Amino acid sequence: MLFMRKFPSTTEYLIRNEHNRTVHNVRSHKIQAQLNMIHLEIFPEQKTFKTKEAEAALHVSSVRAQCLLKFQLRPVMGWQRDAIPSCNTEEFVKEASEVPNLLEEKGWQREKSFEVVFLGTGSALPMKIRNVSGTLVNISLIPNTYLCAGAEIPKQRVKSFIQALLRKNDLDNFQTCTVHHCKNSFACSFTHMSGWKLAFSGDTMPCNAFVQTGKDATLLIHEATLEDGMEEEAVDKKHSTTSQAIGIGMWMNAEFIMLNHFSQRYAKIPLFSEDFDDRVRISFDHMRICFQDFKILPRLIPALKTLFAEDIGEMEERRELRNPRGSSSEASSEQKMADEGRAPRSVETKRLKTV
Repeated sequence: MLFMRKFPSTTEYLIRNEHNRTVHNVRSHKIQAQLNMIHLEIFPEQKTFKTKEAEAALHVSSVRAQCLLKFQLRPVMGWQRDAIPSCNTEEFVKEASEVPNLLEEKGWQREKSFEVVFLGTGSALPMKIRNVSGTLVNISLIPNTYLCAGAEIPKQRVKSFIQALLRKNDLDNFQTCTVHHCKNSFACSFTHMSGWKLAFSGDTMPCNAFVQTGKDATLLIHEATLEDGMEEEAVDKKHSTTSQAIGIGMWMNAEFIMLNHFSQRYAKIPLFSEDFDDRVRISFDHMRICFQDFKILPRLIPALKTLFAEDIGEMEERRELRNPRGSSSEASSEQKMADEGRAPRSVETKRLKTV
């Protein structure tokens, strides 16, 4: 670091590089620490915020950059650390430990030739607990590949790149279809040479074309932006409700259904519908799943309901206030669905009308 010699010996250096690990979202750390108690590998601990490199190794006066660290110029010059977020993982774990009947599933040796990592599971805007949707698929331990085909890229180049991607990841087939959201919205599916198939909806209303594209998928990842009872809002925003997403999975004959892209009103956990069964799972930020996890995930639902019981209760109260049982608005909604040839919500997923 020869450039440091150009500065006076009294200079203090602010170090900001890949070795810095600082807490920026305490609520996210808290949720992840508590989920980690339920399952060690599906909900891995977030990285510690301690640095890898000892400060003494620099041999100069230095300060590690931290989230919300401030340098005050006046009236007294110096560092201000009062706003730096701090988290105590032990306190978070202790709080969750006091919840009765909280299940802890022990980890096991997992085959990671196929792994799905949920980098974000929320919709619209990033919030404190759920980031905007982002899903990473790791195949055969090959470094992750991000495919982005822009409008200005010649079609032949895109085609050649996709063919190379298929060969590199031992994929037998890759399909896309247009879906009902904004212009140029697509869903996709891909099939591995070993036989498994993954279907991903992106943002969409229930869509027949996607049912065909994802037919007989091993894993369907489908958006479930809104809860049941908000079908009209889902149509306005061109999204799916929980039961609509599950219904698509049933039509598709998907072996497992993973719901994601939740409205940020369901920050910690979405509301469960009556259509949940052993094929249906819900996603969380930082969650990692592989084939062996598919069958264990339903066993985690009771623990998740216990951990977030207070939040679920509050959401159910809001739903009741928004749409009281027997209200004229609900009756008119059911009548409107009947007039359109659609089944009432209680059986809608059995005969889902897609567009």
